[in-house]
Amino acid sequence: MSLSFLYSTCSIQIHQIFKISKFHTKLSGMADWDDSVTKGPDTCTLKCPKAAGKRKSPIDISPNHACEVMLPELQTKYNTEKIKQKLQNVGYCWKVVTEGKYNDLALWGGPLQEQHELVQYHCHWGDNETKGSEHAIDGQKYQGEIHFVHINNRYCSVEQAMRKHDGLCVLGVFFNLGCKPHPEIAKITDVMGECETNGEEVELEESVDISKIIPLSGSYYTYSGSLTTLPYSECTWIVFEDSIEISQCQLDAFNNLKNGRGERITNNFRPFVPLKGREVRLNNFIGVTGAVMVNKKIKTRGYCKSHLKKYENYACELCIRNLLALTGDTSLTWSSPVLPKLYSNETTVNPLGKPITPDEESWIGSMQYIGAMCGILPFSLLAANIGRKPVLLFLAVPHILSFVIFALAKNINWYYVGRFLGGVSLSSVYIVLPMYIAEISEDSYRGTLLVTYSTFASFGDLLPYIVGPYISMFWFNVILSVSPLVFFILFAYLAPESPYFYVGKNDFEAKKCLSTLRQAKPTYDVDVEIERIKYEINKNQKGDFWNTIKRKYVMKGFTVALGLCIFQQLSGLTAILAYTQNIFDDADTNFSPEVSSIIVGTVLFLASFGGPFIVDKRGRKFLLVCSSIGIITSESVLGLYFYLKERTTVSVENISWLPVVCLMVYVITFNLGYGPLPHTITSEILPSNVKFHLATITGFSGWLMSFLVTKFFGVLNEALGTCGTFWLFSVICVFGLLFIITVVPETKGKSFQEIQMFKILRFYSKLSKMADWDYSATNGPDTWSLKYPNAAGKQQSPIDISPNRACEVMLPELQTKYDSEKIKQELHNVGYCWKVVTEGKYNDLALWGGPLQGQYKLLQYHCHWGDNKTKGSEHAIDGQKYQGEIHFVHINNRYCSVDKALRHSDGLCVLGVFFNLGCKANPEIAKIIDVMNKCEAKGAEAKLERNVDISQIIPFSGSYYTYSGSLTTPPCSECTTWIVFEDPIQISQDQLDAFNSLKDGTGKIITNNFRPLMPLEGREVRLVRNSNH
Repeated sequence: MSLSFLYSTCSIQIHQIFKISKFHTKLSGMADWDDSVTKGPDTCTLKCPKAAGKRKSPIDISPNHACEVMLPELQTKYNTEKIKQKLQNVGYCWKVVTEGKYNDLALWGGPLQEQHELVQYHCHWGDNETKGSEHAIDGQKYQGEIHFVHINNRYCSVEQAMRKHDGLCVLGVFFNLGCKPHPEIAKITDVMGECETNGEEVELEESVDISKIIPLSGSYYTYSGSLTTLPYSECTWIVFEDSIEISQCQLDAFNNLKNGRGERITNNFRPFVPLKGREVRLNNFIGVTGAVMVNKKIKTRGYCKSHLKKYENYACELCIRNLLALTGDTSLTWSSPVLPKLYSNETTVNPLGKPITPDEESWIGSMQYIGAMCGILPFSLLAANIGRKPVLLFLAVPHILSFVIFALAKNINWYYVGRFLGGVSLSSVYIVLPMYIAEISEDSYRGTLLVTYSTFASFGDLLPYIVGPYISMFWFNVILSVSPLVFFILFAYLAPESPYFYVGKNDFEAKKCLSTLRQAKPTYDVDVEIERIKYEINKNQKGDFWNTIKRKYVMKGFTVALGLCIFQQLSGLTAILAYTQNIFDDADTNFSPEVSSIIVGTVLFLASFGGPFIVDKRGRKFLLVCSSIGIITSESVLGLYFYLKERTTVSVENISWLPVVCLMVYVITFNLGYGPLPHTITSEILPSNVKFHLATITGFSGWLMSFLVTKFFGVLNEALGTCGTFWLFSVICVFGLLFIITVVPETKGKSFQEIQMFKILRFYSKLSKMADWDYSATNGPDTWSLKYPNAAGKQQSPIDISPNRACEVMLPELQTKYDSEKIKQELHNVGYCWKVVTEGKYNDLALWGGPLQGQYKLLQYHCHWGDNKTKGSEHAIDGQKYQGEIHFVHINNRYCSVDKALRHSDGLCVLGVFFNLGCKANPEIAKIIDVMNKCEAKGAEAKLERNVDISQIIPFSGSYYTYSGSLTTPPCSECTTWIVFEDPIQISQDQLDAFNSLKDGTGKIITNNFRPLMPLEGREVRLVRNSNH
């Protein structure tokens, strides 16, 4: 690093600091206003029209009307030891001006899109009889308020920042009187005697530790407002709810200061101004930490108790909503202990007074599935139109009624009615509840929450086995009615509506709902998720229902959901649950049928705990395959046992334990995959606007299979024998296994949009193959504007970057998280270059910081290069081109499709990395070269054998240029933030030769595939220098 470069860098920073300080001093000294009647706030509009604007401050903050949100973590780095602080009497208050490097006075996160720098802090206060804070909380004012004024690092001067709505940010901290002096404020009052007169200033003897004044660990309100003194420039306000305390002596020191007329400075606050429809947001959760750097050690403010309390509330809500799943599954196994009672001749056991017939038995077992088929359609439609929550509440009512009927019935027909009512609720619960849970859950643990409901359902299966055989029919059904009753009461009070129902109808309620649901997540932007939900809801509403389901990806999702539901029911579960005691009675096991049923039910319940822990780790498809193999094995062996018992003379006495073991294996493996996952995948894979319609069809088909299996289980046993029935189930599951392997996609950890991301990637691969443009004279860049009008725009790329004309700025650190081990990379020959398509979670392909507002995801990277005689980079630095250039294309996570991103100026971000020829091969590029021989022809593709470590290619430690531009290939959309790195990497001649071995659609070598330089058209190019560079 040269001395001249160091000098120039330091000069820029020193000049900037001096300019900021000088500006504020000048502004204060020239102030022709004060807090008096003649020159006070009421007269400011005469001198400054902005004082009468619609976004003014201060305001009276109403917590009840604030929108509770969850914002990214609000962070600071106030390095007290490295900054200078100077106290000034500016005639209307005391002010401390701060001087230092921008990284030692930094504020970022929260509602801020970019890093800000602290330039000064000052105070407003009242006398001993007046509360002097500027803001108020619900009408309550405080003794005073300290304002910490920050400038956005995006802007080169305070004057420029004051002209921008995002140029300034002010932190407001209230204070009241207490018994003890505040130790940090004492450092100011210690020298305040030297600044009693207007215009005096003195350097603090001991720097104030600002982080000990600002209550960063507490909640805060944020809104768009203005400075509360002239010139009333717009700013972002962050007003903390928690106040600090100072002593009476410290307040007296404030009141001893004098203005230019020799009068005491006090009551120096502006009255409230109207809110005028502005939104005030309350960041009221833990996740706000202050990371304060002192001697290179990070002090992190701890989590508050409310965070743990909200976690507890969330777990409580989870249990409450799953009580309905518990209730539903009690009806599945209800018949197992009841049927033996109804076969009894004893009137004390059998409330009907006489034994039922086999036909009546089959109708009791299967009648609920007729109810399920009848109830699924109306309730699914109601959930889509009136909301998920009211439908789930109503579904508890038929369950309660059915158990009341069972407790009091003396006639077989009432049992049919009760089973029918239970079935009506059962079917709709299995559709609406998984949908509801899927819609309120985060992508990272959606599978866990969806499978958690199966744990409750499994306990519902177990409950009749434990209770039913040992108590009367009356008390058995009274006990079962408790869970739906408790669910109804608590769910109505505690549970939120699905945000998917609110979006588009009431966005304010949707934001409140999401803020409540995501309260345990510290770095969360509610607006981003609202946009994603809107996209998910609206993307298929361009046509009617029939046009929507005709789309290939919708039909594929529907096929997957329908197949899984049918194979789930044809595995024989409903018959096994309904006739468990009868099966064990026929098997002649060493245990009584009641004990055997309890053993199986207990294993079923315990097995349900495994699913939530591994579903989001191993994936849905893996668990479905394992589940299928376990079911096939257990049913095949169980069929063999019954074959030996029924069809041969072989004694099975020594293996009479086998049926119990087989059914234990069956319920364990079923509960890991076949049980919960068909409903989970159905709720994930179907588009939201047709989700309930298609789920209704799949659900109806599933319940129809359940009815047929349960009603004709006895008929199958008579026709095929018990062994033949279980072998039939196992053969069907073999076909189910083949279906899972060949058709079912993996949805683990993906958002609803990412589940269909394969469609986007295939679309762009297809687009490349169909491209009607190239780099030739007849179809090249000069002709692109004829077919793609954007190519003639005024913000086109690439450009020739002039370092001397670039505006040098300081931006937040550019950060990435490219997790090479967790992403997939596939090389494509798209006919004009090579391209590597990346697939993975948002958080494993992430880019943020720098000039970007929000997080971006890497979609693909590709290359432009020249032959051995031509420099083939697209951009140039001061007229100098390089051998080639690699582009890393990222999509803004705010937009849920590439199509939508292309229509917005901040839709994409492309990182440009130059390369030149060197002596050694680049080890990361070598991983691409290794499979490039498989992609010589246009349209060919190959999975990388070794994943490229992308972070090793991009020179993040170097400086970069950034500007607003376009894609450099058709459609040339002006939607791109460009970040072009100054430092090139090196590749070898052999690697360049491999690039030049690729062929386009006509069989010609792909080379010199770059667009000519485009005019800058007055755009600003900014240079960001790395401090270590």
